[in-house]
Amino acid sequence: SLRNLAILAVVAWTFFLYLDFSVISGTAEVSNGGDPCRGRYIYVYDLPPRFNTDIIRDCRKAGGRWGDMCAFLSNAGLGRPLTDDGTDGGGAGWYDTHELALDAIFHNRMKQYACLTNRSAAAAAVFVPFYAGLDFLRYRWGYDNATRDAASADLSFWLTVQPQWRRMAGRDHFLVAGR
Repeated sequence: SLRNLAILAVVAWTFFLYLDFSVISGTAEVSNGGDPCRGRYIYVYDLPPRFNTDIIRDCRKAGGRWGDMCAFLSNAGLGRPLTDDGTDGGGAGWYDTHELALDAIFHNRMKQYACLTNRSAAAAAVFVPFYAGLDFLRYRWGYDNATRDAASADLSFWLTVQPQWRRMAGRDHFLVAGR
């Protein structure tokens, strides 16, 4: 199961870099009927809440030894706005972001992506919005391996029985994990 998650992470970074550079260089093709999203559609799983929204909802416990993570997870995962000198309340574009909040930040950004599709068969890639970094943070210390890896193992099983996974054996799936 950890091997599958590692493979998903590599696929995610590869897809992200390809998408990022293709948009920057202007090579995203607008052909075949003028569809600007052709070849760029992304399907986002609606995962069971225990893999993402429950982790955010339980933000007071999400930090494990570090305690309350709610302030870091506010503002779509970016945290509180900061001023240029690092104090709260600024509008300078700086945020009090936790290093493991990337999962939530990316998920919220994906919700705004212009080429989302509800048809997984039309998607060039499938995003798995599992908050792996935050799940890791909850069970990092003082838990046995079975407890620490339970959500990852459950997700691996859940994914492998989905028709979207079976289409390409997960090679078109990606997830993002902070750290």
